[in-house]
Amino acid sequence: MSTDIRHDPSVPGTSVILDEQIQHESARSNNFTLVPTPSADPADPLNWSQPRKWLYTACVVLYTTAVCFCVGCLYSIYDPLGAATGLSLAQLNAGIGYLYLCIGLFGIITQPLALAIGKRPVYIISCLAGAVYPFWITKVKSNGEWIGCCIFNGFFTSILFVLPEASISDVVSQMN
Repeated sequence: MSTDIRHDPSVPGTSVILDEQIQHESARSNNFTLVPTPSADPADPLNWSQPRKWLYTACVVLYTTAVCFCVGCLYSIYDPLGAATGLSLAQLNAGIGYLYLCIGLFGIITQPLALAIGKRPVYIISCLAGAVYPFWITKVKSNGEWIGCCIFNGFFTSILFVLPEASISDVVSQMN
């Protein structure tokens, strides 16, 4: 009984990566087809050297860690921020609620943006915006400005929840 494997590139997961006919002819041959096939472009992550792949992975992990700390530890500044701005705990919590809402919603924009202009510029823009956020937070004087600050932060930190997985998968399958 033979199985009929169809290759339809428009349907994900239907690429033939192991040619069974070649496998039966020679058990030791390299009969795998890489999907995607590496290009001749030296900028293609599949063509990077091993140290460059490790450096790239380390940078993505460092970015992820830094942004997670910035987003996840905002509760620790509630008391000083509330005292400096006059915002109540309820207003601070509402702002953080908007932050997390925007992180979820803006992923719909930032993922296609990264695919359109590239991941590196999106990461750089996110880092620059992340550097502005701590300075802006010290200048907040009203609830509206606090919510605007949180929405701004939500847009630029939404990248954290859509890009690192794709970035790591670009290189990790080829790492030893």
